[in-house]
Amino acid sequence: MFRTNLIILIGGVFFIFVILTSIQFTVNAAKSSGGYWVIKDSSGTVTGKSDCAGGSCATDPGNFTRVYVPAPGGGKSGGGDDSGGGGGSAPAPCQPVALACTATCGQIARCASNGCGGQSCCPATAACVPTPTPNCSLLLPKGDANCDQVVNSLDFDIFKAQLQSYGNSIIVDFNPKANSDFNSDKKVSVLDFEIWRNTFLK
Repeated sequence: MFRTNLIILIGGVFFIFVILTSIQFTVNAAKSSGGYWVIKDSSGTVTGKSDCAGGSCATDPGNFTRVYVPAPGGGKSGGGDDSGGGGGSAPAPCQPVALACTATCGQIARCASNGCGGQSCCPATAACVPTPTPNCSLLLPKGDANCDQVVNSLDFDIFKAQLQSYGNSIIVDFNPKANSDFNSDKKVSVLDFEIWRNTFLK
């Protein structure tokens, strides 16, 4: 009687083992069809992944567990730690793109794209025209001591400073940007003041 019960018990255990093994094999076979396993340690840190090739989806020894991640667009395969699938991540929406264009001279044409068909461009602008250098020799007879193309109080200040420094002394060289010898007689005198005054008062 005891032997009969023992045989029945062993047979039942073996039957349950076969059933559980069959279920695990079915789950692993389903999971090997496109997804992969993420291997995590006891703290939840991901330590690796496996694509289940060659039946490698068996449970790891020690503190390691496997969490199944289905292929994009796939559904949940099997039970346990499986993660349910979805339709994959939706593409990021296209952002508008707009360049800030300026009218500054000498700009080259440029464009920017948002990566999904949108584009913004700035046209090229005309080349910069250099500012002409004033001809001081033509401005000087008008009383423009600093050659800024304007006869004003700044020119009088230069005249006054040079009159006090040089008086009626003969001066050979003048700085083109500070020359109050308006009549080009190599001196700074009242005659130069009259030239400045006549232009300034017009």
